[in-house]
Amino acid sequence: MMDLSYSLLLLLLFGCLLLVLITTTGALVRAARALDMVDHLERELRALGDEVRQLSERVEALPAASPPRTDEEPAESARDDETWRETVRRMQAATPSPESEVTSPQPMASAEAANVVAGGSPEAAIAPGVPGISLERRIVAQWFLYIGMALMALGSVWMFEYLVSRDWLGAAALVATGAVLGLGLLALGERAAIGNRPTRSRLLIGVALVMLYASAWMIGPGSWMLSRWPAFALLTSVSGLAFIEAARHRSLVLTLIALATAFATPVLIGPEHSPLALFVYLGVLGGVARWLARRGRWPLVDVSAYVLTVCVLIWWSERAFTRDQWWMLELFLTAYLALFLIAWRETWKATTRHARLAGIALASAPVAYHLASVAILLPHPAGWLVYAITATLAGLVAAARLGSHLVRWLTFAAVSVPLMAWCYASLDGEWFVAGVVAIVAVSALHVVSEWEALGERPVTGTEIALSHLNAWWAFFALGLLLAPRSVLWPAFVGVPLVAAHVVLAACWWRRYLEAARHHLGIALAVGATVVALWAGGFAPTVALAVEGVVLLSLGASRTGLRTGGEVLLALACFNALRALSTQTSLLTLPLVNHRAGPTLVVAAALVIAWWRLGRGDRAGSRRTALLLGAHVLIILALTMEGAVWLQQRAIDAAVFEASTSARSWQTARLLGPTLLWASYGWALVAAGIWRQHAALRYLGVTLVILALTKLCVIDFPTIGPVARLVIALLLGILLLTMAYLSRRAKGGPDPLTDEEGRASSQVS
Repeated sequence: MMDLSYSLLLLLLFGCLLLVLITTTGALVRAARALDMVDHLERELRALGDEVRQLSERVEALPAASPPRTDEEPAESARDDETWRETVRRMQAATPSPESEVTSPQPMASAEAANVVAGGSPEAAIAPGVPGISLERRIVAQWFLYIGMALMALGSVWMFEYLVSRDWLGAAALVATGAVLGLGLLALGERAAIGNRPTRSRLLIGVALVMLYASAWMIGPGSWMLSRWPAFALLTSVSGLAFIEAARHRSLVLTLIALATAFATPVLIGPEHSPLALFVYLGVLGGVARWLARRGRWPLVDVSAYVLTVCVLIWWSERAFTRDQWWMLELFLTAYLALFLIAWRETWKATTRHARLAGIALASAPVAYHLASVAILLPHPAGWLVYAITATLAGLVAAARLGSHLVRWLTFAAVSVPLMAWCYASLDGEWFVAGVVAIVAVSALHVVSEWEALGERPVTGTEIALSHLNAWWAFFALGLLLAPRSVLWPAFVGVPLVAAHVVLAACWWRRYLEAARHHLGIALAVGATVVALWAGGFAPTVALAVEGVVLLSLGASRTGLRTGGEVLLALACFNALRALSTQTSLLTLPLVNHRAGPTLVVAAALVIAWWRLGRGDRAGSRRTALLLGAHVLIILALTMEGAVWLQQRAIDAAVFEASTSARSWQTARLLGPTLLWASYGWALVAAGIWRQHAALRYLGVTLVILALTKLCVIDFPTIGPVARLVIALLLGILLLTMAYLSRRAKGGPDPLTDEEGRASSQVS
């Protein structure tokens, strides 16, 4: 009983201290307002004095005598002018100088001077002005006011903290104290709003709302004096009061406080409540925030609601989400996305900088929604496949409405990557048909989007690249589904895909010729890949080579497509060289194996690209590089295959104990590359002379030089005399023939005379 009386006494003392603080603060505030009024009157008097001095200067500038007047002018005009001059002189005499000091203010002087200046009675007297308030009065009357208020507030907080730390105030006393303080500050804030002091009013109301919410928390989740649902109702009522105050006062700060308290309520109550109630509650909060943001034109409110919604959902999913709640969560996530997209649309139309920044923040809502949907729906095939088709359709519609290629690319990447991952991990045969339907539907939607874009504007490089990527994605995604179930999956996937692109090319050939050619090229590339897979080897190299040829030949006028084709051909060349360096069985057929096959296919692709690439100054260097690359690959393939074949013959001869034949095959294996390089170089020189192609001649000369170097350094010291004689005669005939062709070529230089050489160079 003694402890209860002591607690009540302390609570009474704290209330008295609070009452003294509020009363003193009110009195000091009124004194500060009086000083502000005195400052305002002082400024008015000084302004009126300046006007009087200006009028006196104008009067002094007037002539002393009035000009002669005619008989028709009234005599009263001269008397009025003289009376006005006399009045202004008396006003000037009554107005104090800036250096003079007057101890007491006289407000009546301001009214009288204003009456004279405004055209009132000229006989009104002018009282002296009021000097400025001294620094001492400002320090004592204003600065000490704010410092004292701050110290009183700080002392009250420290006293409250001391009482709580000593356990002299129980939970009920704390709640009652907070509620009383909150209601008192709320009443003061409303009174300040009536007195046309909005800043002070909003500050007091904001502090009051925070204190009321803290009191509601203490009676609810803080001490659980109330059960869960009554505590939720109490916290929600305080948040509702905050929303009402924010709407009444049109305050952004109060709106943010209301949002913070409202979104904190489910977190404070705990994750054990019903998920449906939580989702409905968040939806209502989002709608209220949208209404307040539109009413006050506050884009920050939309961004705050979006961020707080994401935080609450993440908090709930980590603590209470179960797999059987996926459909409910996905439905409400879709509703939230629609709400935030409406907010994004309104903020994006605004022209202010803050609205633009808010629009950028809200534009991340579809990304967050998609990531959450993928994480929720991937374990559920039915929901995931439906979502993949729906998300593709929604993204393509948005891209068409916005006219953005970037949105199309983002839609394709956002759906195709997780869908292919699902195909790779899908081992359940029950969803095989549904997966095939989903892949075909997603790919078909992109084709329809391409067709719609072609009807509005000319085809662009990004659309062509996306059509190629879409076709190859469909091929490999369907392959991932079919490969574990059938060894004939290349035919089952490739043949329908090739037929579909051929039909598209035929339908678009007259109206959209460029797009039709690209679809025909896609069909060719996919068909070549299917054949390579059917044959059992080097399918990636064939796919890269054919696709590179298609992009380089059909997209020669577009920098992006041309560069993409060159990169694909370079990758195909790298794969071909890597395959050429591998060791294979000696029993395979020459040139038709996994080593030389990719090299010859890539060489053929380079030749086709050289033929398809248009001639011109810009294409000349590319055509030369393609042609030389093809010849280099052919030389390497022939060299490797010839060496392997001759080695096989030597091994066979040694096995059958034919030593003479074995030595002959070893000599042939040694001299084979020399003769090959020399013969190929001779052919290149002849072709270069015939076609007037300098690069071919240079490559042929380089090969002949390599053959001669190998002959002198490696072959002559190791081969026998007969072989030495034969190889010397053969190479001599080739060199003489090359010299003859070079001299007899039209416009070719004659190395025997310098004058003819100079003349031929001038002609060329």
